[in-house]
Amino acid sequence: MVKLHHTWRATRERGAVCLLASLLAGLLAALSPAALAESAPDAEARALLLAQRLNADAAGFRRALALAERAMVETPDRASTWTTLAWTRMQEHRFADALAAAERAQALAGDDPVNLALMCDALVELGRYPDAVATTQRLIDLRPGPPAWIRGARLRFLHNDLPGAIALMTQAAQGGGRGEAAAWTWLELSQLHLHAGDATAAEAALAAARRAQPDLPALLPAEARLSLAWGDREAALSLYRQALAAQPNAEDALAAWRLARQLGRDGVAKHQAALLDGIARLDGAVLSRRALADYFADSGRSQQALVLARQEFAARPDLYSHASLARALASTGEETGLFEARHHARLALALNTPDPALRAKLDAILAQQPKP
Repeated sequence: MVKLHHTWRATRERGAVCLLASLLAGLLAALSPAALAESAPDAEARALLLAQRLNADAAGFRRALALAERAMVETPDRASTWTTLAWTRMQEHRFADALAAAERAQALAGDDPVNLALMCDALVELGRYPDAVATTQRLIDLRPGPPAWIRGARLRFLHNDLPGAIALMTQAAQGGGRGEAAAWTWLELSQLHLHAGDATAAEAALAAARRAQPDLPALLPAEARLSLAWGDREAALSLYRQALAAQPNAEDALAAWRLARQLGRDGVAKHQAALLDGIARLDGAVLSRRALADYFADSGRSQQALVLARQEFAARPDLYSHASLARALASTGEETGLFEARHHARLALALNTPDPALRAKLDAILAQQPKP
């Protein structure tokens, strides 16, 4: 259990911006005075990064990257320059580089909440959970509020403290106001309730997310997951398809593909497979490697799955990458692959994280005995 001190109870900040721990949008709301004195390219880069929240734009992101690099040349001794660089590296899934940049900003500016939040996110993605807990506690002590509480809740969940995670995420949701940031927090709370088996509470949190930001694209996949909890797979598949029509992505396509196969909807499954294969061919598929690795493993293309799973693990060695690599290795059917798969499965389950998606197939891998 993660014992993050509850200093936030006495010092709630209702106006702070919050988002899911895995997202970076909204960090500007916590900027310290030292970070406000930005160079022009740094400020423009931040604005472009913020614009990615609802409308992802490859050209805009490339422009943000170029501006961040320009700021590194013009103002290399300014903390906000390194913070912006860390933000871009997180977006690129270059987590080790993001951590190094955030630590450099921290060295220049001291305990800045934005840098601490970035460091926490990077440490979680790198699987460095004790360091992430310590960094999150520093963030909670320095700036108690939704951004810190969301990260604390995520760490409690990872360490199998689901009631503690729900309690902390509830505080974040109730203190987050309205708008996109609040909606994301309610969605995260809804997912935690689903993990706890409480579909009624999950539905209430989802309704609060809808009130906070009615047009948030992530609402449809969340509604699909709720439909699954109620046992309505047809409704879930329909919702996933609506979500993908608005915003194609590998994670929802994988969920829709699996559902279509379970329901015997061969045409829909074929369509989702084509979408996943298309995403895999894109230059930006690096951001979807984990979902694509699981897709290839499930569809019998074990070598493609293994390549992607190993690449993802090299860049992002967290619990979920251990799990994905274990499934890819097991899919090869090779005895040496099974031995390594069991090793990664044990590491994926080391914290006993209460997530069925994480545990998927891992218990079977651990139970499987090598051939004599």
